[in-house]
Amino acid sequence: MYIDPEFLRQVDNVIRFDLQSWRDLFFHLLIWSSVFVAIGVALEGPEVIHEVRNIWRLPKLEAPSWIKLVGLLGWILVVGGVAGEGVFEGALSVSDGQIQTFDEILLANAQRQAGDAADSAERANTAAGDAKTKAESADAAAGNAVAKSDQATHEVDAFHAELHDSEIILREHIEAIANPRHLRDEEDDTDGNGEVRKARYAEVKKYPRTRVLIQVFPENKDASDLADDIVLALRSAGWNPRKITEDIGPWLIPRGVLIETQENPDFVHEPPPDPKLPPVDLSEVRKAASALKDLLDLDLGRDSDKGRVGVRLALNNSEPSMHTLRTFRVGTIFILVGRPPVENLWSSNFLSPPHPDINAKPSKKSPKNPPSAKP
Repeated sequence: MYIDPEFLRQVDNVIRFDLQSWRDLFFHLLIWSSVFVAIGVALEGPEVIHEVRNIWRLPKLEAPSWIKLVGLLGWILVVGGVAGEGVFEGALSVSDGQIQTFDEILLANAQRQAGDAADSAERANTAAGDAKTKAESADAAAGNAVAKSDQATHEVDAFHAELHDSEIILREHIEAIANPRHLRDEEDDTDGNGEVRKARYAEVKKYPRTRVLIQVFPENKDASDLADDIVLALRSAGWNPRKITEDIGPWLIPRGVLIETQENPDFVHEPPPDPKLPPVDLSEVRKAASALKDLLDLDLGRDSDKGRVGVRLALNNSEPSMHTLRTFRVGTIFILVGRPPVENLWSSNFLSPPHPDINAKPSKKSPKNPPSAKP
């Protein structure tokens, strides 16, 4: 029985959306449980203060009824919040497991389709070779045979292009499932960079109350989870991050993570043409963005020799951003969290290669004096 592939794709999207909705619900309930615990602890404060005062008071006074009622309410909120955290954290773990299993099923199906496409390409190549051989041996119909052979070659090239696009999508799914992007906590030393990570977190904390807006590539779990990690890390450092949802096309969000500063034009400079000249002074928001990029580089990194760029930094003046088509308040850091970078992808993407990073050291393969380019 034939089933329309578009119908199957829509069914997959509905299932994935349902699983993601449950996961988001449990995550929000877990956050609210933590809020209830915090409120409950705060409500127990008057009773604690009264007991502390009784240490030096003679005779000791009994706590007023309102203090006892407030303390009881706080205790109930703490108990309920802790219980809710346990229940919803377990439910969140189950939801993540279901999403992981569903992604593995989709990955297996994509691999099977890629294998079928490779077999079809091989058969097409064989058919093209046979057509050329027959064309050479047919003197009477040489012209017609050559034309058919050229047509077959064009069809093979078109099929190879489709196969290349399928391979890119497959590699993206494999990368997202096998190596999901994740920002480690300040105390995490599992990669052996614990001391470096603490130092870079300390550098980020030098710029508290920095305003940050984060735009995420739509309907991409890897990008959404990474954006949540960045929000939590920046809040712990005293910054003011906020996720936004702009009505822009996904093609405006490049792969990897792009950090863009919205600065006063007086602070936007080209790199000095002579490396011996003293460096220009940077604005506070530029320094904060550089510190954030150094922190993200530890876990997301960059491998520009293979076309993969995990984190990039770009300057912008008061003109509208090319990625959001709008102007933000001066002093704002704008972060675009796109799909995972895929090796050697730029040749088949509508977007240009990543903006140059004026702070990046030139690779060994790059020329000694590359032309300067404004981000």
